[in-house]
Amino acid sequence: MSQDSPQDQTFWTAERIERLEQAPALWQQRDTVHAKAFLHRLHQSQTIEEKRALIIGDLLPALAHAEFIKVWEGREIVTRLALRDLVDNFLYREGVIEDLPTDEHETPNEDTERQRLSHLFGQGKPVSEMVIEDRGPR
Repeated sequence: MSQDSPQDQTFWTAERIERLEQAPALWQQRDTVHAKAFLHRLHQSQTIEEKRALIIGDLLPALAHAEFIKVWEGREIVTRLALRDLVDNFLYREGVIEDLPTDEHETPNEDTERQRLSHLFGQGKPVSEMVIEDRGPR
């Protein structure tokens, strides 16, 4: 796993940006408005810095929302952003994320097991407190 997150400047190396531009899944979906517009803007960017700024400043914030509303014939239709799935697949192949999100709700058994593990490993402390302790003194 990479130590850098996709929101960090250092994560988006020239090689990684080139792989994103050439990602087959992205090109297969270029007929979607969002993918086509993003790819066009990415290819129009002249420098790696411009491409990096486009990815971090425009693409990633747009992907923070799993769904968006599309208006068609006066009706609002909730739909998924296909580009989000494509970028998730890219990050999965890059080894940044371990699992692809399924957007499925946990079963009661999964929820119970997650709570059991959090109590077992959490030792009664909230995760935020453990993270602060792990950082050490500043």
